Amino acid sequence: LDDSSEIRGELVEPVYVGRGVAVGRDSIVGPDTIILDQVVVGEHTLIRGSLVMRGSRIGSSTYLNNAIVGEGCSIGNWVRIERDSVVGDQVSISDGVFVNRRNRILPFKEITDSLWREGDIVL
Repeated sequence: LDDSSEIRGELVEPVYVGRGVAVGRDSIVGPDTIILDQVVVGEHTLIRGSLVMRGSRIGSSTYLNNAIVGEGCSIGNWVRIERDSVVGDQVSISDGVFVNRRNRILPFKEITDSLWREGDIVL
């Protein structure tokens, strides 16, 4: 863990946290999770079995379950991203959105409505 990171939540091993990461109060990151440099995680958030790429922002009260979040994403508050979903670089997901299992969101998209079906590709 780098001195430039500010962890107010809990890290559950195995977990990797990059440089300049901020994890909010009462959040849990891990196990089996990688958070790369300059990521901000809000309060009361659970991230497990996931990869969050550099410079992404994860809101408060959000849940990532075995997901991949690309670089520079903005994930809102109260968002739930389910197993095996992939969020491309620079994607914005609005507050309260649900992303069901095995969805693929291509880069530079703005998601304002929930993705209820499994296995969709958002072009």
